[in-house]
Amino acid sequence: MKKILTYHIVLLVVLGSTITSCKKWLDVQPEDRIPEQVVFKNENGFQEGINGFYIELAKPDLYGGVTSQFIYDVLAQRYVSSKNTTTQYFLSRYDWQQTPVKAMVLNIWTKMYAQIAGVNQYLENVEKYKGNIAEGRYIYYRGQALGLRAFLHLELLRAFGPIYSADSTAPSIPIYKALKAENQKPVSSTTVMDFVLQDLDAAIADLSVSDPVTVSGPKNFLNCKMNLATVKALKARAYMYRGDTENAAAAAKDVLNQFDALFPWTTASDINIVGSGDRIFSTEMFFGVYCNVLNDVYDTYYTSNADVGDFLYVGPTLDQIYDNKIQDYRLTYVWRTDGNYSFRILKKYQLQQGIVDRLVRSRNIVPLVRKSEMYYILAECEQDPNVALTYLNAVRDHRGLELDKLSDPASVHDQITKEYVKEFYGEGQLFFYMKRNKITNIPNVTNLNNVSIPLSGFRLPIPEKELEHY
Repeated sequence: MKKILTYHIVLLVVLGSTITSCKKWLDVQPEDRIPEQVVFKNENGFQEGINGFYIELAKPDLYGGVTSQFIYDVLAQRYVSSKNTTTQYFLSRYDWQQTPVKAMVLNIWTKMYAQIAGVNQYLENVEKYKGNIAEGRYIYYRGQALGLRAFLHLELLRAFGPIYSADSTAPSIPIYKALKAENQKPVSSTTVMDFVLQDLDAAIADLSVSDPVTVSGPKNFLNCKMNLATVKALKARAYMYRGDTENAAAAAKDVLNQFDALFPWTTASDINIVGSGDRIFSTEMFFGVYCNVLNDVYDTYYTSNADVGDFLYVGPTLDQIYDNKIQDYRLTYVWRTDGNYSFRILKKYQLQQGIVDRLVRSRNIVPLVRKSEMYYILAECEQDPNVALTYLNAVRDHRGLELDKLSDPASVHDQITKEYVKEFYGEGQLFFYMKRNKITNIPNVTNLNNVSIPLSGFRLPIPEKELEHY
């Protein structure tokens, strides 16, 4: 296993350094490169190869930290930002020219495209060596890889592309359908989205006949792998980002019709165990990443060990953000008091030493796709505001608010926004909701006064070395 993982990481490093440069990756031959026919001689090679992508995604500079907990929540004005010499401060002011911001953005671009290059290489090898494993098994690995490629392109489009509803025809980002030595020119957001949906449909076709989640639910951390529920949910997310509410609603309903029972709501008894509660609502998670240093990331952002300028906190306005509903699990159990401060700290990712056996599934996990998003999509797509409220209340009922139903149909839009704020702290999804809806004013966390967000703040800048292609 060690050799296979070494091969996988070496390949990603080589590809990552060349996708954004003119150097031909084929000219670089690492001395310890293991022949592909050896790696893929049996199913272990297929499995370790795909696992390598999940490991890379889970690292702190991607979804184990930066792209889930830091950059997008800061851009969405979700934390106090006062010290004017830090990355957090520069991001909160959309000052893209500062060196640490440019470095962070470049890293996201480079690592994500390195992943895409690796996935394309993997897909080529799956086809080339599929005779080494049973047909149903190679289809399973191919479906995961196709789902990952769609996920990566969609994430890059949401981050680096223009606001889709404002300009879907101008150059956005490049797409990579196969392993290529040369840079690809950027294509329109429409073209990227067509490609993403094509990959998702292909992944759905493969995983519909091979994914164990389809039969038994997310046992043994199968929801830390691309699975059928995830790719179907990503299809709803993609259509929603595109503004195609009819197809988005149909895709979300398809997910819930098939998987609602297999991904049950996390119960109060699992959430409110002091010292070992399931603060990520793991049973509802379609897809997440396992970061084995997540507690170090927690220390980096949310504790007194954090740099004074990159300490992520809200302060006294937190209760008001949650409408002063202390019964809301997302406030009471996800945000916890801390002896070092006079206010609550986000404890979603703190390592809980006393965690009970049945909650091991929530340790070191960062959610990336969750069931509640499907309900919010349905609420947003619904033409009847009273029906839309039922979707919002369905989530709230399982967040301790079953006795506090939303009932004002005129407030639907505002309530959807509020739910995104409450539900996705530390996950980054609020930023993309705001982007696709062009929400340029949102209450800040210092005094809840509206802060104005420039439209340019919704698009991470294309790295300078790529601009020659635009």
